[in-house]
Amino acid sequence: MPTPTALLVIDVQIGMFDGLIIPPVHRGEELLATITGLLGQARARGVPVVFVQHMGGEGHPLAPGAPGNGLHPALAPQPGELIVQKTTPDSFHQTGLRERLDALGARTLVVMGIQTDQCVDTTTRRAASLGYDVRLISDGHSTWDSGELSAAQIIAHHNLALGGWFATPVAAGDLDFSELIAPPHAGRADFRSPSVNYYVADVEAAARFYTQRFGFVERFRTPSEGEPVHVELRLGDLVLGLAARSAGEAMHGLPLGQGSPPRAEVVVWTDDVDAAYAALLAEGVPGVSAPHDFLGALRAAWVLDPDGNPVEIVARI
Repeated sequence: MPTPTALLVIDVQIGMFDGLIIPPVHRGEELLATITGLLGQARARGVPVVFVQHMGGEGHPLAPGAPGNGLHPALAPQPGELIVQKTTPDSFHQTGLRERLDALGARTLVVMGIQTDQCVDTTTRRAASLGYDVRLISDGHSTWDSGELSAAQIIAHHNLALGGWFATPVAAGDLDFSELIAPPHAGRADFRSPSVNYYVADVEAAARFYTQRFGFVERFRTPSEGEPVHVELRLGDLVLGLAARSAGEAMHGLPLGQGSPPRAEVVVWTDDVDAAYAALLAEGVPGVSAPHDFLGALRAAWVLDPDGNPVEIVARI
């Protein structure tokens, strides 16, 4: 059965602890106790567990076949738990991790592991860019001293640097899996990751305006080359989408009108667009565009709020 949350354990491998090639990771035994404690909680509540295993190059302590390559025996992977192998700090890069998480229905990731300033940092940032709600276990990742910085300083810095924009840091003792797997409103769809879209006449010009005048940062655009039909920007916690009016009319049948003022809409993500749309219509919410696929990767529908403003409901397919 799909679950909205998965536990991701990154590079907790024998070579990080045995001291044969590199010193043991900072506070390794405490880290293992924290990770195994949350593993037990996740398994008890049916939360999927995914282990990431780094495959280093020749001479690396985590090289395939090396004594340190295997997952630490304290993890004790259970039948059916996934192991994803990677060769870069990004757990999503050429690993199939995203497809596996999509198959599980996971949109929230609880992240733990090694190394704070390498694979944990890179994977957390990539997960956020892919739209996942990331809960970084603040006492569930570790590293080594580096130059003038101690491991403890690096860990504390990354909890601050990743917090807010890329993840929600939470101590292991404060994490409640039951809150992450239970829908917030019984009988209603689980909506999350809200943002705002503006339908504009010229997406490129609007993107330049918000980046140059207000400091928004571009996160992605589609298509990646040529005239864009959608650009996503971010400033602090606000995600702003700029969408072409012409595309909104042609692709989704939205009544935008080239002569009308720019329209804005709230965007919310869910797991089942069709079910959410049907439930909203059953409650008397007006529909304006029935569920349909677009861009080869998304399914969306539109309803109207009491003042006639559009609300987009979207999911990955």
